[in-house]
Amino acid sequence: ELLALSMVTVTEGLDMGVDPSQVVEIARQSARALGPALAEIIGQLEGQS
Repeated sequence: ELLALSMVTVTEGLDMGVDPSQVVEIARQSARALGPALAEIIGQLEGQS
């Protein structure tokens, strides 16, 4: 779902005329911010199994 949302965001950004390099940088920043949080959540869920 997160990947699909990212793709929609990129598409919308391009449709709105945002510079593609800016769209890519925003996506990278989001991935850096979300990656550790997702890893922690997954680890917690695996620990509950």
